[in-house]
Amino acid sequence: MKQLMLAVLLVAGLGLAQEKAVVFDFQPMGVDTATTEVAAMLLRGRLADLGAFRMADPPVGTKVYTTDEALAAAGRLGVDKVITGTLARIGLKIINPTA
Repeated sequence: MKQLMLAVLLVAGLGLAQEKAVVFDFQPMGVDTATTEVAAMLLRGRLADLGAFRMADPPVGTKVYTTDEALAAAGRLGVDKVITGTLARIGLKIINPTA
């Protein structure tokens, strides 16, 4: 009986819609924009590979650094999640100071 219930729940779960997300290029702080673009590209690819979200492409040239900009972008793009942040250089390391 438990196996049947598990199978029903599994099949029902397959029909659930995946959340849609977009990853914007990170705000640079002491690093070049190429580094922030590559970091965002790698994150987009990893999330797509994991199947964690249906990924949307960010509009070319659009910068999203604040919460208000993220909320506006989510509405325009029809996404559930907006991922953005800052990359900063501290000595020889590059970190995300907001994490």
